[in-house]
Amino acid sequence: MNGSGLISNGENHGAAGLGEDIIVRCTKFRKRNSDHMKRLVNILIFTGIFLSLPGMALPQEDSGTTQVYVFDIKEMIAPPVWRTTKQALETATREDFDLIIIHMNTYGGMLDAADSIRTKILDTEIPVYVFIDKNAASAGALISIACDSIYMASGASIGAATVVNQSGEQMPDKYQSYMRSMMRATAEAKGRDPEIAQAMVDPRVYIPGISDSNQVLTFTSSEAIKYGFCEGQVEKLEDILELHDVTDYEITKPCQPLGDPDICRGSYIDCRRDICHTRFRGGRNIRDHSDGRGFDIEYGRKCRAG
Repeated sequence: MNGSGLISNGENHGAAGLGEDIIVRCTKFRKRNSDHMKRLVNILIFTGIFLSLPGMALPQEDSGTTQVYVFDIKEMIAPPVWRTTKQALETATREDFDLIIIHMNTYGGMLDAADSIRTKILDTEIPVYVFIDKNAASAGALISIACDSIYMASGASIGAATVVNQSGEQMPDKYQSYMRSMMRATAEAKGRDPEIAQAMVDPRVYIPGISDSNQVLTFTSSEAIKYGFCEGQVEKLEDILELHDVTDYEITKPCQPLGDPDICRGSYIDCRRDICHTRFRGGRNIRDHSDGRGFDIEYGRKCRAG
């Protein structure tokens, strides 16, 4: 029994020592954690004071800024232009832009590519405007009529949409019939006169006071405004926004090729992995998207994106 008692007493003594050790360790753990929490609180307080200082806050987008995506159609309408247009419209939709503007100067091109572009524009929920900077002939006219609003520079023209072959000879009537149908349907979809639209294709369509007999129809900017195929005459993209009383906006463009000297100059540079963002003073901004590269737009120098 004494042996059993000695063993029992030994167990109690060991348990008591273990309990005291646990209490000591817990006390030290709480103290250590308390020190860590104090340091964390001090860091958070310091950070809050730092960010509250003038000019120290992280940049934030102004929710009232109108986001505008601009891309060019300034070459023959062909599969590469279709791919560029498709990518631009999908990018603008994905990134939730407020407005898309096409900067156009083209004499036309391939009918199938133009039809694909026309359809993509008609199916785009974001408003699509076109700025005709001198020429929107043939396929360019079809694409322009698909847009929600048309704006033209002084001296610009729209029309002459007869289908021709590579030698410039007029194609058989079945091709003209299909083009007339597309022009009519597109004009109707945008609330424009379908007869005027098909007169841009077929010289046999005569509209008194508007189109001459045996001549395909082409409008100047003033004529297009008069007959509802242009919303206004402007000289630059920004004029379109001013017509709509938009003064606070940000323009985004697909990035220019490396080495292209025609790069805008701004006042704030933020080169990142896939975007080069230039913020203009006065609430006007421009962004250039790229694939892993950017530009120092303020001075026109190339800059590497991290």
